[in-house]
Amino acid sequence: GAAMCAHLPNRGAVEQKRQGRLWLCASADRSHHNRRYRVAAEGWIAGGGLREALDPQATIEGHYVLARHDKTSGELTLYRSLSGGERLYVTRVDDVVLFASSVRPLLAHPGMTPHLNERVLDEVLLCGLPMFGTETLHAGIHEVMPGHALTLGDTMGRQRWQALDVLRSPVGSPHELAKAFRERLTEAVVASAGNDRPVAV
Repeated sequence: GAAMCAHLPNRGAVEQKRQGRLWLCASADRSHHNRRYRVAAEGWIAGGGLREALDPQATIEGHYVLARHDKTSGELTLYRSLSGGERLYVTRVDDVVLFASSVRPLLAHPGMTPHLNERVLDEVLLCGLPMFGTETLHAGIHEVMPGHALTLGDTMGRQRWQALDVLRSPVGSPHELAKAFRERLTEAVVASAGNDRPVAV
């Protein structure tokens, strides 16, 4: 565990939490909890930040990867924002599932033996990243895809699309749609700019 924590992004104090089968190591300022859920994230979350992410019904916007642990059911769900701006990797070592926002902590686990994944090598050489599926250059390490979620419980489930309606075109008259777009754009700029910093749009 210490070897993996040493490869976390340098964001100040590191907080480790153990509950049942879960061991979570994250920067103290990037994790939060309430009576039911614990969340840890990397990247940027708009609006209420991690407090908002505690609500599983909330629509979370930003460029982030997020782990939400349900203390009641024991399920852990990994989320990656639609933007794909942050990465989220997952692998299995025997009966243990490991996840991190970088490959380096996973490779630091003593049970991991680094092997090149030759099945995606041509794609990476051609395009700079794997183009199809969840595989990475590291054999056995998979990536949670942008806009997807992966729930871990007694089994490691399949990734599911969780952005839902975000890519569905709105319906209405051009005049009303333009007005609604302007309002939503203004709200988004205000939410992302915050109170203390200027922003250019």
